[in-house]
Amino acid sequence: MGNLVLDATGNDLTYRIIGAAMSVHNQLGAGYKEEVYEKALEVELNKADISTIRQYPVSVLYDEEQIALFYLDLFVETKSLWKLKRSATR
Repeated sequence: MGNLVLDATGNDLTYRIIGAAMSVHNQLGAGYKEEVYEKALEVELNKADISTIRQYPVSVLYDEEQIALFYLDLFVETKSLWKLKRSATR
């Protein structure tokens, strides 16, 4: 298989995440709403024993005051941040 590309954590996490995303893409194809792919990727990552938190809240601070709150689609292994696609409704 050759050498795996290492991510910033020094392991193959990025490689495994991309593999899970490709599996979702290959099984579902195109045309579904973002939420469908988000949930499917969560399932695929959990099958690969990769922990995820969906819709993880993140505060935006300015001068030490919270000025906004947004949600990451998936917070993976609490190391990698994944925002699949910004929805116009959020």
